[in-house]
Amino acid sequence: VKGLGPKTFEQAAGFLRVYSGTEELDTTGVHPESYHVVQKLLKEFATSEPKKAGGKKESTSTISIRDRLPIADLLKRSTQVAESLKVGAPTLEDILRSVQAPGRDPRSSVQPALLRSGAMEMNDLVLGAIVKGTVRNVVPFGAFVDIGVKNDGLLHISEMAVGRVADPHSVVKPGDVIEVRVLEVDAEESELAFL
Repeated sequence: VKGLGPKTFEQAAGFLRVYSGTEELDTTGVHPESYHVVQKLLKEFATSEPKKAGGKKESTSTISIRDRLPIADLLKRSTQVAESLKVGAPTLEDILRSVQAPGRDPRSSVQPALLRSGAMEMNDLVLGAIVKGTVRNVVPFGAFVDIGVKNDGLLHISEMAVGRVADPHSVVKPGDVIEVRVLEVDAEESELAFL
């Protein structure tokens, strides 16, 4: 593909799904750089091959990876397993969930924004109003919250709690439904700030 160099491909590879290829992991959200982790999982933890009707064993090449791994058990022991494989526990958990549900879109598990009736435009928002919204992204300086207007608003880290918050991830995560107070509305710049 013209304009798609090796570096761009490497960064995009985790988002691509190849359904007609020969590599089963190409249909999952597992990044090609982590295929070796799945191979180690198979080598260390694969269960015995399931049998076809009639008692004959299937060849391992026709049995899906998710049927050969005890995924639920590995998820329960993810910290130990991750240490033995020399990968991070969150990475291992992502890999296992991707293998468990190959076609899953991680965005589908995030709740849609809760829309406040009557507040569909920036100009409709009133300072001090309390509205419900869905956390869309958490960053080092706060969280972006979707309240149903054009742009997400910023809940700054300094406004997240009464005391000091060192890490916004310890307070909210994407998909959380929270109540926020409208602190600032700049319709010209399409910016919102919450308390």
